[in-house]
Amino acid sequence: MSKSEYDAREVSIMVNGVAIADLDSFGYDQSKAHELQRTLDEGSIWVKGTGEFTGTVVMKATSDNIPDVEDLFQNDEVFDITIQYASTEPRNESIFTRAMLLDWGPSDYELDGLPTFEGSWEADEVAHS
Repeated sequence: MSKSEYDAREVSIMVNGVAIADLDSFGYDQSKAHELQRTLDEGSIWVKGTGEFTGTVVMKATSDNIPDVEDLFQNDEVFDITIQYASTEPRNESIFTRAMLLDWGPSDYELDGLPTFEGSWEADEVAHS
């Protein structure tokens, strides 16, 4: 899967079923986890693990959801992210499960003169509908 980047006109985001207001952008990428393992004869093999998803989210500072997202980050809470794609009818969804914020806070990026908050996240799985 290639890297996917969306702006607020292309997707809507829900975290644990709650719509995120004042979204600026959302993106994700998939990487396969790899692990180097030793064989009995001291050879090495690469073992492909499960897919892992990483991504970013940028929200305008005017979003009412910033305290909720801040709580998820501060409490190391696991959550689900649902993306609804605006360009499909009916709207297709992707649901990332067991997501966790790795980083969250004010960013240097401004949108129309207003500050933004930015975070990075990772998740174990995605389901598409």
